[in-house]
Amino acid sequence: PAPGHVVDFLGVPRGKPVMRFVRVEMVAGGPLAVVVNYLGPTLGRRIKVRALRRHPMLELLRDRLRIEFGPMRQTIEARLPDHELASLLETTLTQPVLLLRLQVADRSGRPVEISETFYRADRCRYEADLSGLTPGVAKLGPAAAKPRPALGPRRARRNAGARV
Repeated sequence: PAPGHVVDFLGVPRGKPVMRFVRVEMVAGGPLAVVVNYLGPTLGRRIKVRALRRHPMLELLRDRLRIEFGPMRQTIEARLPDHELASLLETTLTQPVLLLRLQVADRSGRPVEISETFYRADRCRYEADLSGLTPGVAKLGPAAAKPRPALGPRRARRNAGARV
């Protein structure tokens, strides 16, 4: 089942299916991150796994499906992986991961997707350029984030009809 925060944001009733896409981002022959995207079934069925292997989800949504993005909210937190994540990241259950969660809405404010990227803490760091911010302003948008390092090939799969 999809996590509660996915159900809440996407506005999908409990027990109804959502589409879940899982990709492993590889760098230097090893996993750097696992990206999990959740979309409602109507939109999710329009995403081709083959295209997702070559392009990020946001790019497919914007360029192929012509979705105009509106508000986005990004959160960052450290956590321990579950069995699936530890296996995909080739880590143990006790090695922390860095989670970047992105909630994406369209220009009218309707929810589009939730993206959760789980980075191996031993293979990445998060940097943000804070220059130009007014002192005392706590807002930092996703555009200020600089991904590190460059990503290699992707592996992707779709879990059609995941239950919430």
